[in-house]
Amino acid sequence: MEGAQVSGVSYFRNRAYDSRTGRWLQEDPIGVAGGLNLYQFNGNNPVTYTDPFGLCPMWWDGIPCTAYSTGADLSKLRPEARSALFVLANVSGHDLGIYQATEGPHNDPRHALGLGVDINEIDRVDVGSTGHMNAAAATLVGDVDKAAKGMNQVRTVLGPLGHVRSDVEGGAKFERQFEGKLKADHQSHLHVTFYAD
Repeated sequence: MEGAQVSGVSYFRNRAYDSRTGRWLQEDPIGVAGGLNLYQFNGNNPVTYTDPFGLCPMWWDGIPCTAYSTGADLSKLRPEARSALFVLANVSGHDLGIYQATEGPHNDPRHALGLGVDINEIDRVDVGSTGHMNAAAATLVGDVDKAAKGMNQVRTVLGPLGHVRSDVEGGAKFERQFEGKLKADHQSHLHVTFYAD
């Protein structure tokens, strides 16, 4: 139960706080994306920031996190994937809505490893729908795709524009168009995978 106290310990959504010691009992679920001190809260600035889900700080005036869940449990991503996801959002200049991380069936095993995400919203705009993507969504997808292409942490990008960018570990980067089922399966989202540390 959120906020319930047992022996001075308050339980929140993703970790517990010990009021006797003034410390969180678990590391920050977003890892180093929340700062180098894994036991701090809101950058040690709770007057300016709030973190209602324990996944990333947001301004008190309601400006959302740069990467937010639209159904995914972002705490199940590996720390390096969470960090890279926040970097991707910042480099692209857009907020990214994640609807799947480790949830659901996937052909790419990197999802189960906590190294893959499916982005279905960019700046609160739906990425696409089966067979159709509006011009605004196409521009946003292009921005995120371009940012991902320049990041060493990004392994693969599959998107509704019908192309794949990939960097095979220890190999050369390549880019190609794809068709058929693979294209149809990615009309509603941008699939991004990251390297493990």
